[in-house]
Amino acid sequence: MSDTSNERSSGRITMVDLARLAGVSVPTVSRALRNLDSVLPETRTRIHALAAEHGFVANAAAQALRGRAARKTAIVFDFQSSGPGSTSPDAFIFELLGDVAHALTIRDFEVTLCPRENSVERYERQLTEIGASGAIFLGQGGQHEMLQALAARFPIIVWGAVLPEALYCAVGSDNFKGGQLVGEELKGRKRTSILLLGNPQTEQVRLRFEGFRASYGVGQHRMIETLPVGFSYEEAYRAVLNRIKDTPKRLDGIFAATDTLAMAAIRAVREIDLVVPDDVAVVGYNDIPQSQAFDPPLTTIREDDRRAGSLLVEKLMQIRDGVRASSVRLDVTLVRRAT
Repeated sequence: MSDTSNERSSGRITMVDLARLAGVSVPTVSRALRNLDSVLPETRTRIHALAAEHGFVANAAAQALRGRAARKTAIVFDFQSSGPGSTSPDAFIFELLGDVAHALTIRDFEVTLCPRENSVERYERQLTEIGASGAIFLGQGGQHEMLQALAARFPIIVWGAVLPEALYCAVGSDNFKGGQLVGEELKGRKRTSILLLGNPQTEQVRLRFEGFRASYGVGQHRMIETLPVGFSYEEAYRAVLNRIKDTPKRLDGIFAATDTLAMAAIRAVREIDLVVPDDVAVVGYNDIPQSQAFDPPLTTIREDDRRAGSLLVEKLMQIRDGVRASSVRLDVTLVRRAT
C-alpha cells in the first residue's frame, strides 16, 4: 500500500502532505482552501480535488494557519554550543532575538522559539505542528541548501549572509565589506601575521574572512592563518591559548568573527604576558554593548542593526501575504577603540 493510501485510510494526511502532492507551498494550500483570489482558480480547483481524494481533514495545526491562530511566528536558532561546527548564538543574536520578538509583539503576533532541525521535512512538520504561519531564522547555521528548499514550501526570512544564489529572502550586514575594513585597518597598522578566529563554514563568517583576505592581501611579509572555532567564548579562549603556546610562529593581529570571540582571544593573549594592542592587535565584529565597556575597549565592526528586527518582521509579513520580498544588506563601519 502506498504512503498516500495509508494517509487516506488513517485520516492523517496533513496540510504539508497536501502541499507536497499539489506541488505548492503550505500557505498556498491554506489560501486555496479558503478560496482566496490570491491563488489561481486552476490551482484552487486542483488542491480542493486532492483534499477530497485523500480525505483531508483540517487539524489543529492546519487551522492555525487561519484566523487568529495564524498570528504565530517561529524564531529558529541554535540554543547550545557544540564544538567547532557550532552555530550557537553569540551575544549579538540574543540582542537581535529581543528586537525581533518586540517587533512581532507590537504587531500582536505570538512568538515561539524553536531549535534547528536536520531536514526540510522535520522543519515543515515542526512549524506546522506548532501552528506557525511563518518563521524567522537567526543565522543560516550552515543550512543554506536546506533553507533553499524550505523557502519554496513555507514562509521564511533569514538573518544572515545575503547570497546572490539564495531563493529565500535574507536581511544581514555587509559581511564582505566588514572584512575588508578590518583588512585595511590591520594592514595600515603594519601587522604581518594574522589569525582569523571563527568558523568559515558558516556563511556570514566565510564572507567576513573573504573580505579580509581581499583587502589585506598576501605576500612574502604577510601571513594569514585560520583557527576554526564555534561561537563559544570558552572554546575560543582555549583554542587561541593553545595556538600561542604550541606554535612558535608569532602573531601580531587577530580578526575575530564576533566580539565574544575577540574578548576570548584577548584573555588568552594576556595570559602569556603579551600586550594588546602593542604586541597583538585584535578586532571583533558586531559591536555588542559589552565591547565599549570591555577592558580595553574593543575595536570592532558595527552593523546598522537598529532596523534589523523590524525589517525581518516586515519582510516576513510580505512573504506571508504572497509578495516577493527582496533581501536587504545593511551597511557596516569600523569602530576604532583601544585594541
